[in-house]
Amino acid sequence: MAYPVWYLAPALPIASFLNSPQAHALLFGKPVITVVTARNMWVTAQQSVAQKLSGLGAHLLDHIALVDPAPPLVTFITTLRWVLSGKRQQQPLGLPDAGLAAAQIARCRRFGLALVQALAADQERCGAALLRGLEACHVDPALAVSERVGFRSFYLWSLLLRRIGPQGSSARRLGVLVYLCILIALICTLVPITLVLRKLAFALSPARARARQAALELPSGNGSERMPEFAP
Repeated sequence: MAYPVWYLAPALPIASFLNSPQAHALLFGKPVITVVTARNMWVTAQQSVAQKLSGLGAHLLDHIALVDPAPPLVTFITTLRWVLSGKRQQQPLGLPDAGLAAAQIARCRRFGLALVQALAADQERCGAALLRGLEACHVDPALAVSERVGFRSFYLWSLLLRRIGPQGSSARRLGVLVYLCILIALICTLVPITLVLRKLAFALSPARARARQAALELPSGNGSERMPEFAP
């Protein structure tokens, strides 16, 4: 089940599907592998999807997270230009193309090969992850901290914007403009600060930091021990 992330949450179409009777009929008792594409932050969205799947009686076997490989502040520029202009390539200032790199997409073949092998042996019936050791998902702990702050911000501001006026009203438009300025300021300040603080926390307590990262990367993890087996 693949989905994109909108505002640190699962996109509305997939969220609506997971709240529907059809989702329960299709997914109850079924093993599920989720695939997410995002600029860089996907943890809260996946936690929401995993909770929904559990409530539907489905079993989450694996999770694949495909994110833009460029640094966060670079992707903020390239993704914004892509969204506003539709131009993914030929970014200004010599910046890389927005979105996933072609090599990333080509390397996803390893997941298909591993699944063919696992399904042929009925391994999905065991309930264990099928894609471990294939670098299925990587969590940046510093971005995970920023993501929690951003998610709360989106939630609180969404409540406020709904209260100050109906959609399309001058009051709501002004509120959106104010929040846009605040959001840009947060991205340009909070993300770099949390990156520095997280690196400091990792240096002071590496075992705890690794354990937290590993927990967020479940069920598939970010190990690479099986990569040579399915290398192109």
